[in-house]
Amino acid sequence: MARHDYYGANQDVLQRIIRGWAEANDYMVRNPKGAAETLQPRHYQKPSVSDISEALKAQKMFSSREWKRLYSDGTVAKWLQQVSDFFMTEAGLQKSTPATDYFDPALYLATIQ
Repeated sequence: MARHDYYGANQDVLQRIIRGWAEANDYMVRNPKGAAETLQPRHYQKPSVSDISEALKAQKMFSSREWKRLYSDGTVAKWLQQVSDFFMTEAGLQKSTPATDYFDPALYLATIQ
């Protein structure tokens, strides 16, 4: 997420963030035990490595290439719209911004090969 002015002036920074996130994400998808061993000592001291590894395996996780497909085919925008619709209904709001207006996957799609 970035403000329009930051996005326009710092696409190189955002692409580096995307590439870094994709590398870390793909590592967690491929190797949940190794990721748990890396994360536990610095960020999650209370749970054991095996608990963290099990939590990672229990999540629905996608590789960066799978995210690219889900961004491209509109699946993620649909998911975001479902969340927005839920909050609109539960909060009783009358108007919201459609997900397709606030979610722009273009930089991710251009960055991930």
